[in-house]
Amino acid sequence: MEIQFINEKTLSEMTSVSLPTLRRWAAEGRGPTRLKIGPGRVGYRVAEVVEWINSRTAYNGRGAKNAA
Repeated sequence: MEIQFINEKTLSEMTSVSLPTLRRWAAEGRGPTRLKIGPGRVGYRVAEVVEWINSRTAYNGRGAKNAA
């Protein structure tokens, strides 16, 4: 099984979350796991990103499911 990664810029574009916010969330332990994948390179596992996005959009923060 091949593990696929995306970079920070792609995650930012997918989620409309700025790069500084993604980096702050990583430092705070929030959001999908940020992984060092090489010298000067970080990435995110695609499967984890999708799971994280789905968990964030499934509920509106007040315990009620969002309409799909």
